[in-house]
Amino acid sequence: MKKTSKPSKPLTRFYVRIRSRHPSHRVLRKTVLVSRRNVVFRLGSTTKLESTPSIEINSIKAIQTSSNKRLMKQAFMSKGVSTAQWFEFSKKGYVIDQATKQSLAFSDLPYPLVTKNIFGSRNKGNKFINSQQELETFITNHSSSLGNYIIERFYNFSREYRLHVTKDGCFYTCRKMLKSDTPDANKWHRHNDNCVWYIESNPKFDKPVNWKEIEEHCINALLGVGLDVGACDVKVQSATDENGKIRKRCAFIIIEINSAPSFGEGTAEQYKKILPKIVNNKL
Repeated sequence: MKKTSKPSKPLTRFYVRIRSRHPSHRVLRKTVLVSRRNVVFRLGSTTKLESTPSIEINSIKAIQTSSNKRLMKQAFMSKGVSTAQWFEFSKKGYVIDQATKQSLAFSDLPYPLVTKNIFGSRNKGNKFINSQQELETFITNHSSSLGNYIIERFYNFSREYRLHVTKDGCFYTCRKMLKSDTPDANKWHRHNDNCVWYIESNPKFDKPVNWKEIEEHCINALLGVGLDVGACDVKVQSATDENGKIRKRCAFIIIEINSAPSFGEGTAEQYKKILPKIVNNKL
């Protein structure tokens, strides 16, 4: 009598649990299926769960590091990431250069600067500082909370990109460009309220010649803070120099890495594709 094989059981699939308070992340809820139960993806959330997840994408510790600008910058330095020169307030009239640990007088700082609240996000808590006088005014107005601020050198690079990365590289990217009606006072920063976004296939994306190098620094930024997936904001020099010649290499700085970037439609689709791959890597 001929034996018949039993039909194989269908593979049980489970939804990745999304931990986030950001409205744009709702599109991921009950959409990403994986083979392991209790997989949690944290987008900025540090809320502890009642039970330990079998797989956790973006740990609480990594999110806490990436959301604290001081800890984030220290993590960048540990991995040799190209980032803005930064300082911390010291005794009256002085700051400490965090790369060299040298003490600098306010008069010796490379103005313009940006003061940043270490817990701020989406430009909240940031202030553009043009001169020593403005810095001293800022200190007077924030004398009781200076420990919550760092200072960064401002780089007037003309291009800014967001690279969404895992340890394997960039899986999605856009260029941020200022809206034409942006007031001059707001042109020093780029966020959703004053920007339009161009995907890589758009000619206006203007991909830097040393993109691979930029991508490698973004991966190191990710590894430095300990995230599994994150979005790096990067400022890059213009493609041409003062004489109109094409640069062989464009200088750049990693501004920050974000564990909870805002999602547009294209971003969400790319995250739906990458999450199962991250889970499989963790298995």
